[in-house]
Amino acid sequence: MPLKIRVLGSHKANRGGVVPPWTYHAEVFDDADASKAVWTCEHDHESPQLAHGCAANWIEDAEQEEKEQTA
Repeated sequence: MPLKIRVLGSHKANRGGVVPPWTYHAEVFDDADASKAVWTCEHDHESPQLAHGCAANWIEDAEQEEKEQTA
């Protein structure tokens, strides 16, 4: 199943600043059904690149686990 990564950005809670800082989360979804995430990152990332890397690591781990189960 081909998987894709989606990175979502949102504002953190405003702590008195004019513009609240951004936080990023990643989702992995099946290319055939982008409406339903297969996996969602449960923690905040400071940049979109870090969120994307988190999801890429999850995909690598999931693919490795799948290979081990079929071997």
